[in-house]
Order: sequence, then structure tokens, then C-alpha cells
Amino acid sequence: MKSTQKLSLLISNRLGRVHLVLLAAGLIAVAGFSLGQSEGVTVSQKPVLVSITQPVLVEVVPSTVDLLTGNWEQQNHGRRTLTVRDDGTATMVVYPEGVGKFLVGDRLEVDIQWELKDKILTFEMTGGKPAGKIEFVKTMWGSKRDHRIEKLTTSELLLLDEDLDPDVVWNRVEVLAENATTLNQK
Repeated sequence: MKSTQKLSLLISNRLGRVHLVLLAAGLIAVAGFSLGQSEGVTVSQKPVLVSITQPVLVEVVPSTVDLLTGNWEQQNHGRRTLTVRDDGTATMVVYPEGVGKFLVGDRLEVDIQWELKDKILTFEMTGGKPAGKIEFVKTMWGSKRDHRIEKLTTSELLLLDEDLDPDVVWNRVEVLAENATTLNQK
């Protein structure tokens, strides 16, 4: 059986919307097949030609990981930004206020390894800057935290900590404030 089969797949992911577009380039030859012979029923053995001339859109519901990845920001004893990547890593930058600023300084950058099981999001500190302050934070509060995802949308993330105390809502942002200056200088 000879057939020309050329399909192009175009996948675009825009904040939780995934569209799968199938574009046919040419004809797709599909061979006829026998469904079995029943008395008085004749099944054609000739190939059937199918031509797709219009794109076919299929909307797929985004996964929790698709919704989770991206840039988030909140105000909680100072401004915090969180960049979650789909490779299981994240970076949190904290600009503490009050006593927190006295303890760790003006800016704390935390490298995180994250894991998601069911609705439990585990953050484990793997490093950061300044190193001495990161070690201080690990000593005071530990290096690993479990959070239950209470709410996750394309614009909001609400986590409950291990004691089921609600965290402040994280809001999705397209560009983090600390990166805006860098982008404008390019």
C-alpha cells in the first residue's frame, strides 16, 4: 500500500491554553479493511482517500504543572517574586521589610527544587545568595516546606503551609519587576 502522509503539528501554549492544530499537506491515503464477512454483507477492499483542507483545533485542559510554571509575585513582609520552571527548579527573590530586613538584608535569592504530588507542592532550598544568609534561613526555618495547593488559576496561586495556615495569594506576572530594567536597557 502506498500512501502520502504528511501532518504538521503546531502546538502553542498561552497561559494554560494549549491548542493542537493539525494541518494536512496533501492527501492521506487510508486503506480499506475488512470488518469480517457476514452473510449478505459486502465490504469494499478499495482504498478510501481523505482530504483535510481546514485546520482542526482541539483545546486541551492545562495540567497543574502548566498552570504552576511562570512568574508569580506577592506582598508578605516585603515583596517576593517566584519563578517556577517546568524542569522542577524555581527561584524566589525576597525583599524583606522590618525585622526580616534586619536579619537577612535587602535582598535574598533562594534556589529551589520543587516537586508536586497530588496537590502537595514541596519546595526544598538548594542554595542562593548571599550564601551566609541562606544558611541562616535554613537553620531558623529549615530547608524544606510542604504546601497544599488550595487554589491555582491562570492568575492566582494560593498555598496552605504545613500547619494549614493560608499563605498570601501569589499573583501571576508576565515580567518580574527586577527583570524589567534589564529588558528596557536592551
